[in-house]
Amino acid sequence: MKKYIVLGSSLLLVLLMIFSFSSCYKGEVAEGEMIAVFQYGDADITTPLSDEDSAIVQKIFDGKSLFSDSPSCGFSENVALIIGGNTYCIACDSCGKIYSVEEDKYFNLSDEENKTLRNMLCEYGFTFPCI
Repeated sequence: MKKYIVLGSSLLLVLLMIFSFSSCYKGEVAEGEMIAVFQYGDADITTPLSDEDSAIVQKIFDGKSLFSDSPSCGFSENVALIIGGNTYCIACDSCGKIYSVEEDKYFNLSDEENKTLRNMLCEYGFTFPCI
C-alpha cells in the first residue's frame, strides 16, 4: 500500500513540474524593425527606433521568462513596441511588466531595465503614467 502512495505522489509531483515548466519559458524577441507606438491623449506617435535604441530593447527583452498572469498593471496596444510584427505592450503605469500580445504572456523587467526602457521611450514622446 505504501508503495502505491509513494508512486502516486511521485507521479503527481512530476506532472505538476511539467505543467509549471510548460507555462513558463524563455522567449526570444523577433528580429526586425522596432516601432514605438504611443497613442494617448493628444499624442499619436508611430516611429521607428534608432539602431542604438533597438539594440538596447533587444538586450533588455531577450531571454526573459514568459508566464501567464493577470497583473493589475494596465496594458494597451496603443502604448507598445512592435518588433518584427510582434506587439509588446508596455505597462501604462510604472509596473515593470511587458505583455506579449502574440504569446498572450507577460515578462518582468528589473527596476533598472524598467527605468532604462521608460527613459528611452520618453525621448520618443511617451509619457508615463498614461492610464
